[in-house]
Amino acid sequence: MTPASATPPPAGLTPSTFNLSNGGTQSYGPPTQVQPGNYSVTEATIPAGWTLKSLVCTATGTGTSFSTSGATVSITMAPNGLVDFTYTNHINLHPSIATTLSANPVEVGSTVHDSVTLSGASANAGGTVTYTVYTDGACSLNAQAAGTVTVTNGVVPDSNPITFNQAGDFFWQAVYSGDANNNSATSACTSEHLVVTPKHPAMSTAPNLLPNDDATLSGATPTATLSACGVESFTLANTRLTTHNLVGLVLRDRPHHGAVDNSRNRPIPSR
Repeated sequence: MTPASATPPPAGLTPSTFNLSNGGTQSYGPPTQVQPGNYSVTEATIPAGWTLKSLVCTATGTGTSFSTSGATVSITMAPNGLVDFTYTNHINLHPSIATTLSANPVEVGSTVHDSVTLSGASANAGGTVTYTVYTDGACSLNAQAAGTVTVTNGVVPDSNPITFNQAGDFFWQAVYSGDANNNSATSACTSEHLVVTPKHPAMSTAPNLLPNDDATLSGATPTATLSACGVESFTLANTRLTTHNLVGLVLRDRPHHGAVDNSRNRPIPSR
C-alpha cells in the first residue's frame, strides 16, 4: 500500500509493498498508524497467464470511501474508518481445437462444412470461433469466410456450408477468440486439407436412322462441353426390307450436349 498525496500528507505505511498468494492477507492498523487522508492500493503486473478476475471492496465509517479503476483502489480514510478489499486472480486455461470436415475428398460442386470441438476449456467457455477456407497450406491466400459462431458453455456450432465449384486443394482453419477464463486457440492449417476432384461424367450414344445419332452426357458440371473428334463407325442392319432398296439414306453424328468441332454427314449408297 502506498499513500497518495494529501494535505496534510498521511504518515507512511509499512510495508509499502507486499506479496500475497493463495488467500493471504495484509492488514494495517491500529488507527494510530493509519492516519486520516488519501491512499491508493495498486496490484502490480501479475505473472504471464494470470488474469485479474475481480476486485471487491467495502468501506465503513463516516467519511470513509473508495473508488476503483482497473487494479487500483483509491481510498479516502476518515477517523475510525475501515476499508477491506480483495483481489482475485486466476490463471487462464489453454484449450485446444479439434476439427472435422463433413466430407473429404469431394467432387466439384459438393458442399462441405467444418465442425470444431474445444478441449481443455472451462465448462462455461464462451467467445467465438471464426471459420475460414484458404487455397494454400499456410492459410494466407484467397481467404473465403465460412462464418463466425458463438461458443456457449464450450459448445461450438458448425461453420456455414461452402460449395466448391473448382477442383483443387483447399485448407480450412478455425480460430477460437478465447474469453476471460480461456486463452485463444487456432487449428493447424494443414490439419484440414480438403481435396476437390474433377467430376467423372459418363457418355452414352443411341444411333437413329432419322435424323441423327444421339449422345447423352451425364454427371458433368453445367458448363461442361463435348467435342466430336474423329469418325464414329455405325453398322446398319437391314433384315426386314426384302422388296425395296434403300435410297439416299444419311446418318448424322450430333451430340446432345456441348459444342461439336466437326460433325459429319455420311451418305450410304443405294443397293
